[in-house]
Amino acid sequence: MKKIDLIIIGGSAAGMVTASTVRKFHKDKTILIIRDQPEVPVPCGIPYIFGTLKSSSEDIVPDKNMTDKNIDILIDRVIKVDLKEKIVETKTGKKFGYEKLVFATGSNPTIPSFIKGTELKNVYTITKYIYEIDALKDALKGLNKVVVIGGGFIGIEVSDEINKLKKNVTLISSSKNVLWKSFDEKFSSKVEESLINRGINLIKGKRATEIAGDGKVSHVVFNDGDKMEADAVILALGTRAKSELAKDAGLSLDETGAIMVDGYMRTSVKDVYAVGDCAHKTDFFTGKTSGVMLASIAAAEARIASLNMYGIVSSRKSLGTVSAFSTKVGNLVVASAGLTEMQSVEEGYDVIVGEASATDRHPGKFDDVSMQEVKLIFERRSGYIIGGQISGGVSVGEMINIIALAIQQRMTISEMVHLQIATHPLVTSAPTAYPIVMAALDALSKY
Repeated sequence: MKKIDLIIIGGSAAGMVTASTVRKFHKDKTILIIRDQPEVPVPCGIPYIFGTLKSSSEDIVPDKNMTDKNIDILIDRVIKVDLKEKIVETKTGKKFGYEKLVFATGSNPTIPSFIKGTELKNVYTITKYIYEIDALKDALKGLNKVVVIGGGFIGIEVSDEINKLKKNVTLISSSKNVLWKSFDEKFSSKVEESLINRGINLIKGKRATEIAGDGKVSHVVFNDGDKMEADAVILALGTRAKSELAKDAGLSLDETGAIMVDGYMRTSVKDVYAVGDCAHKTDFFTGKTSGVMLASIAAAEARIASLNMYGIVSSRKSLGTVSAFSTKVGNLVVASAGLTEMQSVEEGYDVIVGEASATDRHPGKFDDVSMQEVKLIFERRSGYIIGGQISGGVSVGEMINIIALAIQQRMTISEMVHLQIATHPLVTSAPTAYPIVMAALDALSKY
């Protein structure tokens, strides 16, 4: 039986970042990634396989990224882990010993128990297996009325992309607004308006209770008794940690089923780590268990584990999830980080809100200028920034990272007001009206 220094179960973002980071600092270690996917997609790019991208092959992460770094990849499924003897066994009968083991097994789509009929033909979820995504895209060629259930990021992005296939798309959100966990109403409304303007039928505040049909989908039933015809239904109702293997091995799980870890991503067993969607997460502000699953979080967790796995390279540990998001619908980009105003109040914070708007180029007479709107949320007692939201053009996707960093560094209103930023007429707002700074200034005037 061959012994490997580091075995990583799972080969998506968390697994790849773990492997490449360990390799960067430890050239002599043998590293093996075991995954059950023949091809690994860029996870955040999956919705765009349906419309923007020509085919799923354009969303594949090349294995060369790993093999060029002397990182081995085995396409197989781990079926058993013996934590006491430090042995991993695969479906094809291979066994490997290990020095260190990392679970990077990811997540599975949630199949809700409160909706009947999810087993019918033409009911789909958005998985990370390319062959399943290809099968869904192929099936849609012969279908017209597509209902997407779930008003989160996946539901919105998939709806927008399938709409590009000239399908009749309906998006159902049981909440008052889409993206309500990440945005306050003003910003959610911008997304809703963009979806509607692009021809998507948006239903809010109603809950699907049943997917009905004789063997295959024919209609969706709502909690108020209304019905809607459907040729296909796509469930986009979140994900859950893929932790069955870890549980069977004897690792501790949290109340959501994620693998329990400490701030250094160490599990309840020595030399065993968990990173990415399968690992327990806490909220940056409250310390409560967080269900936020993002590739960016997975990558950050992977670096924490990797840099401390073989002696301390970095003493930094996970301080919790700040929940930094961004998405694009049509020409509208929205992004958020931290708590929304509503969440802040619910958690008992006394908050100050600052707002500002400006064009994303200066002067505003250039072609393709977008209006940016910024909302910053500060805790009154300390002055710390605890949340922010932005809407506008593509530059919003990077601007939100300023806010996310400010949250992590616990910057105050005054510090945000005095930010020194780079500006240029063709690429940014004016230095006299940079909206993040101006929103902080607006908050300071209310302090």
